[in-house]
Amino acid sequence: MKNRIVEMYAIPTNTADGIKTLKHWIANHCSDDPQGGLATFYCTYQGTNGTLPAGTPNGGMAVMTTFSSYVNHSQTIVGYNDSIRYDYNGDGQYTNHIDINNDGVVNVKDWEIGGVIFCNSFGTGWGNGGFAFLPYKKLAETHTENGGIWNACVYIVHLRDEVFPQYTFKTTIKHDKRNMLRLTAGFNPDLNATTPSTTMGFGVFNYQGGALFMQGGTTEADKTLELGLDVTPLLNQMTPNTPYKLFLGVTENDASGTGTGQILNFSVMDYTGTTVNEIPSSAVNTTIANNTTTYVSVQHNINFSKPVIQTDSVVVNAFEEFSEQLQATQGKAPYRWEFTKEYQIEEFSAPYPTNSGSTVTLSNTNNGYATIALPFTFPCFEQNYNQIVVYADGYITFRVDTYNWPFLKDADNQLKTSRFIAPFRADLVVTSILKETNSNSITLTFSANIASQTANSVQYTVKLYEKGTIEFYYGNMTYTGSNFLSVLSRGDAVVFQETAISKTTAANCSNRNFRFTPPAKIDGLSLSHDGILSGRLDQSLDDAPLSITCCDNNEVKTTKVIPFSSLYTSAILITNISVNSNGNTTISAGDTVLLSVTIKNVDIIGFDGCNVKFSILDEYITLIDSSEYFGYIAGGNEYTLNNCIKFVVDNATPNNYVAEFNWEITNINNVNSNGIHSFIIQGREIDVLSYNLLSGINTVFDPNETASLTFIAQNTGASDVQNLRFELRFMEPELTVNTPFVEIASMATSQLVPLSFQVSVNNSFVSGTTVDALVDIFVNNNLFKTEVVTIIGETNCDGFEAGFPAGTTFSDTAWTISTTVFAGGSQAAASGNIDHLQQSIMYMQKTLLTDGVVTFKRKVSSEANYDFLRFSIDGVQQAQWSGNQDWAEVSYPVTSGTHTFTWRYFKDVNTVAGTDKAYVDDICFPNENSATPNVVINPEAIYVEIPFETSLDTTFTITSTTPVFALFTNQILDTFDLPVNWCTTNYPNGSVNAMQSKTVTLKFKTRNKQVGQIFNATLKTVVSEGNIVETPVTMKIVSGVGIDDYTQQNGYLVYPNPTQNEVQIETQNSNEQIQSVQLYDVNGKYITSKTVNNANATINLSPFSSGIYIVKVLSENKNIQYIKVIKK
Repeated sequence: MKNRIVEMYAIPTNTADGIKTLKHWIANHCSDDPQGGLATFYCTYQGTNGTLPAGTPNGGMAVMTTFSSYVNHSQTIVGYNDSIRYDYNGDGQYTNHIDINNDGVVNVKDWEIGGVIFCNSFGTGWGNGGFAFLPYKKLAETHTENGGIWNACVYIVHLRDEVFPQYTFKTTIKHDKRNMLRLTAGFNPDLNATTPSTTMGFGVFNYQGGALFMQGGTTEADKTLELGLDVTPLLNQMTPNTPYKLFLGVTENDASGTGTGQILNFSVMDYTGTTVNEIPSSAVNTTIANNTTTYVSVQHNINFSKPVIQTDSVVVNAFEEFSEQLQATQGKAPYRWEFTKEYQIEEFSAPYPTNSGSTVTLSNTNNGYATIALPFTFPCFEQNYNQIVVYADGYITFRVDTYNWPFLKDADNQLKTSRFIAPFRADLVVTSILKETNSNSITLTFSANIASQTANSVQYTVKLYEKGTIEFYYGNMTYTGSNFLSVLSRGDAVVFQETAISKTTAANCSNRNFRFTPPAKIDGLSLSHDGILSGRLDQSLDDAPLSITCCDNNEVKTTKVIPFSSLYTSAILITNISVNSNGNTTISAGDTVLLSVTIKNVDIIGFDGCNVKFSILDEYITLIDSSEYFGYIAGGNEYTLNNCIKFVVDNATPNNYVAEFNWEITNINNVNSNGIHSFIIQGREIDVLSYNLLSGINTVFDPNETASLTFIAQNTGASDVQNLRFELRFMEPELTVNTPFVEIASMATSQLVPLSFQVSVNNSFVSGTTVDALVDIFVNNNLFKTEVVTIIGETNCDGFEAGFPAGTTFSDTAWTISTTVFAGGSQAAASGNIDHLQQSIMYMQKTLLTDGVVTFKRKVSSEANYDFLRFSIDGVQQAQWSGNQDWAEVSYPVTSGTHTFTWRYFKDVNTVAGTDKAYVDDICFPNENSATPNVVINPEAIYVEIPFETSLDTTFTITSTTPVFALFTNQILDTFDLPVNWCTTNYPNGSVNAMQSKTVTLKFKTRNKQVGQIFNATLKTVVSEGNIVETPVTMKIVSGVGIDDYTQQNGYLVYPNPTQNEVQIETQNSNEQIQSVQLYDVNGKYITSKTVNNANATINLSPFSSGIYIVKVLSENKNIQYIKVIKK
């Protein structure tokens, strides 16, 4: 009872982004959770059909290489491994950048590297102890196109924190056929009632479990089951501290009368107080009536509390981004917030509508439908629709959907998870449907009869309004029974709002009308689950209604309509800024941008001498035209100043970079206004996605070898990039890059390119070392970024490239190293030269820490059926081979512990065939390192003081404290867990080897910061499958100004300094001119700027007060220097 699912999501896995989202979910629930999540998928049930190739990560382990086109089974994803490999196209390579399926595009369907680990439900005898690998490629393909998974989607659930139900039902039921029973809970405010007025059902005890006893067994005792039901959701429709009659309903679906049973006892368990209060029903041993519902009841007054929304109103500034935390008390925290979903239902009086419209023709009058285009956009819940689908059976949907779920067990559940509007949902035969429309409504009038009641009739009308209101009208109804629904369903199994006449008699239904009014909402707002209301309102609102719902941890909820106001901050303000960035509305790196600014005077009086000015202190932005004079603006008028502001974006601007401009409007009336406006710049972004290392024997670096190392790079930015150069380097002196660089003329957006390097490893390199490859990316010969790619060094395989591994022994004739016959690399093990009735035996003794499989490649060239290679584990033969058999990989299960592995080649009494030898290569054992990676950070806190408009580097160390390498990521996050823009690291990801340390640099920047400001963040170091370390980071901005330092500095001559009036700035570089200068006060506040385009510049300080000022000098080569000047 204490576990609840909040929401379900589908993650499409046919894109790289989808795979990335899935991996984040598995790792940490896409957050900072220390535990990760699970996902399910739907596929074919079958045994595993392959093993991962030997010599690759997890070689020899079971893999599902494909499914069939028939789906019938769900399985659970429990992990992922980006290093596993499977060669789908048989080209001898493992790639993610080649179009192996020849569809003209390279995407996840072409990936041969990486996959997930999934668990089957058929026990440990399946796969690797019940687990197997599944390549990402199969997640991207559907079951119909290439043996993938259902819909190329996986499914996840969000769980709520531990739930503490406020009241529950406890009952003991005895029955001999549990699949005949359905349990419901309900209440009635009428204490004399014999049935509930409001009920709820459950996902279990719903005609399930087969025709078995209640506990599933066969003994008499198995007929009896004590169970509990959480009925807390009923509190949402109850009033606290009010008496109710509470009902347990047991419905038996038993037309043949073969099942029998009793409700032995029933109690209400009240947890709302400090102690549990059990209220037993006087009804005991109540016989369950045949083929109907049996009720037992108890009367009780539940003194529970619902959450109370404390926020009474919200007031924000119009035309500005805002964020406000909503507040609540009582109930059971934590709270979950949402915009109200439920419509208000009211009964109203009105004559039955006349309809002289056109006839709607259904595809079939008994079970058909018709699609109708709407003359307006109709909002229903959170979506807008331009068409409806009208069904003969008395309901309306928004798409044609006539198929049942696969494996459908509960039709009611399918009904409640479908979105529809149903004035009279039943098994109907339609006589006529008339349609009448105008620009803001559509009216549909139905005449029909229930299918089994041809002599009777039903008449009803449904009216849909442009604003979302829905009306049901019921005319003369002549039918028997009450088997119909009058309901509005959101399709989430929660909002299923029935009218008062739903499932009632014709007499109760006739000549009544009901109106569904959507909850009050305001466009442009968003509300997070934790109660942060945010958005931007481009209009003035005064106490506009906004309906908010707050749910406590038990899903007890309350709804409140909050007055929402968006006010003008000034009489004159900017209402809109439109962008012309080289003809586009989005800004990209390298663009010249023109801004058109719309300004509104919201007062009734006019203002004169008006001017708007933009400013920014940003290394990537150069303002060309920063202001516009627009003179007089009359009261109530709105002007658009077309292309009034102009600036240039630097080519090196990062992707998704935020440029923050300050703006100010002034006038002679001194009614001024100011604000901030930000633009997101789509810059360049090149990522290195993966690598493929081909060395002599395996996929790791080993001493005395030259390895081929290929990276896959992708242009993940918003624009094409030209003139790229990729340079590879390592911090390890034992590694030498023989290929100096790779040049790429152009990379289109999303394009993948391979980068191939040759790396020599000297004899000092320690096998098993994990290294970080640093890929420097240059654009137009300027360093753009450095990507860190970790190359795992640990391996559980040996290819005899360095001879026989330690622990190898021989008997009879020893095996030798073959340099002419090998499976991979350049060497293999070969049996010794023997004669008839002789043998050559190789032993390896290994202590394994985990269960798994041993894999190797074998080759024989001998007399068929007489001269054999035999493989044994602890003296027990596993397999034998003879004749001419080429290299093939084989694998065998092995448990943890110490084992002896034996390869024995022996000959019979005569005859020689082939080379008369056996060969073994690329032996792989289960991974032997079970340690959990753990790191510490030194220092434990980082504090720096930096002069404003400068930068500073500092370092910290990451040290491994366990005997296993650690893969880590570093993020510098603010208090909202968002990346800061003032601190970056040279190792956003990387590795540290076992019991060793790595030095990492933090770069601090003070752009747009002011003296005296203090900035706090957290350096969050997350170790893959290990610990998380959070290190406080603090940056304080100081002036750092010395008087004599700036007479001549950074290539400029400054005089007089100090000055009373003008200061001259002259460049000392004859090849470079000053393009512009900007003046700031000592706290970094912008004052003025000037375009120069000369070798010297003059700034007049006479209008300003005495003090220290900073001049930003921008050269024609885009170099920036900051110079201090003193005004006396």
